[in-house]
Amino acid sequence: MLLCKNLVIPTLQLFYQKRLRVQTNNSRIPLKINTLDGFSDRLLTNTDNDETMSNEICHPRYEEYGIIQWSNSRTIVVFSVLIINGSRLAKTRREAEFILWLAQREQDVFGLGMVGFDLGDLPWSLDDFEKEKIFLLKVIESAKEELGCGVVKLGTHHPEVLRGDLEDLRMLILNFTDEDLRTAYLLKEELKDIGGRGLPVEMPPQLEKCKIHRVLLTQYGCYVCNNLS
Repeated sequence: MLLCKNLVIPTLQLFYQKRLRVQTNNSRIPLKINTLDGFSDRLLTNTDNDETMSNEICHPRYEEYGIIQWSNSRTIVVFSVLIINGSRLAKTRREAEFILWLAQREQDVFGLGMVGFDLGDLPWSLDDFEKEKIFLLKVIESAKEELGCGVVKLGTHHPEVLRGDLEDLRMLILNFTDEDLRTAYLLKEELKDIGGRGLPVEMPPQLEKCKIHRVLLTQYGCYVCNNLS
């Protein structure tokens, strides 16, 4: 469930303050992510030095798996390589729905530091959860290997650091279970009347791609054109 930082709701504030934060801005710090074999530590360097807000990617069991925190510009680059690779791999409307959901998270629309999400916010379905999870993991692996597929420049963001970011995301999704999804469904229902905010996917009647970057187009246009051109 995406928790809006501007909501002044005591229960949400308490939930928000309790979460284990993984800071990656302007310093080298150990990032602990749970793996199937146990815990592994990795040092990350974020070269962004002009941003004070960030976006958080959360596992519902944040106390166990932590939170990924990316600066605004770093979020754009990570999202871009995922959207580029995902647009190439999506073969069905259902797969395209996941890529469009991510591409809709435009900071110019929702605000700086407001496009993070909880894994439970993704447009999962209980019936096809495992297939959808496999697809997303495949997109992440492709992004780690291909990054921008030669159609965008990564700027000051070092490829190996971005691969580390993608690996962090892969581990969160790998450890996201159907039970986590059922819990997320229940939480969404509980928060409906007190400001809980998810982002539904606006699926176009016909899937179209940017002629320049070959990424799926949302109602806002091409994510890459809007953010990296």
